[in-house]
Amino acid sequence: IFFRISMSLALKLLFSALLLVVLVDSKHCIELGKDTWRHGGGSFERDGTNWIEYDNEMNKKAVFKQTLDNGRQVLIADHDRGVSIVLQDGLAGINNDGGSQYEQLYRGSWSQGYDCT
Repeated sequence: IFFRISMSLALKLLFSALLLVVLVDSKHCIELGKDTWRHGGGSFERDGTNWIEYDNEMNKKAVFKQTLDNGRQVLIADHDRGVSIVLQDGLAGINNDGGSQYEQLYRGSWSQGYDCT
């Protein structure tokens, strides 16, 4: 019985030492902001204050300027075409008449990344 108790204690000490090494050496990951919004046909990806719309093959479809980010929604616009799009969790809406009403454009969600450097 003494051998089992001391062996168990030795294993516990070894495990504790390994766990400490892992914790000390681990990197802390930081969640990045809302940089990509994905839907079934492609994505919108932030590039500075621009948002680029891509299809599933990563072909560029359009470029938008960000006009608002309130933490829940991101509003992007292409003023030359008179189009604004609101991106929020669950759906994207489009407005192309300058009014305040948006029609559902896509179903999708935010795809957030992590920086573990």
